[in-house]
Amino acid sequence: MQQGKDSQRAVGGDQGGMHVCGVAGQQHPSLAAGSCLPSPFQAEPESKVVQVQRIIRDTRLSVESVYYPLLRQLLAALPGEEAYITLDQTNQGKLFKLVLVGWASNGVSLPLGFVVYPSDGSWAKDARALLDRLDQIIPVGRTITLLADRVQAGEPFRSCLVELGWN
Repeated sequence: MQQGKDSQRAVGGDQGGMHVCGVAGQQHPSLAAGSCLPSPFQAEPESKVVQVQRIIRDTRLSVESVYYPLLRQLLAALPGEEAYITLDQTNQGKLFKLVLVGWASNGVSLPLGFVVYPSDGSWAKDARALLDRLDQIIPVGRTITLLADRVQAGEPFRSCLVELGWN
């Protein structure tokens, strides 16, 4: 067990995971309370919630300052000239809905970003803005193909893809 803790500490450990949850929680606070609690460590769930809430309130942390620099380095290191970007909607009941954008590779999708919106809300404008931000971190020269099972196929969304040069 000690070896696992040492290796966890070497890569950011529980704190690193909480920082990622904190950045995600800034976009939608209900994500932080439920998704950051599981851990191999023995801290009480209430303590973890308090820690995540502190991270969420830390205005120095943002997706742009924490996660995007990591993604830039990671995506630049991935081989290949083609990039497959996934776009998927998911429904979390009456609480909220998500539009998730990911980088598809080897049967998995690396999360690039997401839009949280009310169950009865619209998402297309925010999703287009997210795709525009993500285009800035995708390495230049990649041919991008968007993979989506459900997507708003209206003219504004298609125009956004054309402007970005995505297929």
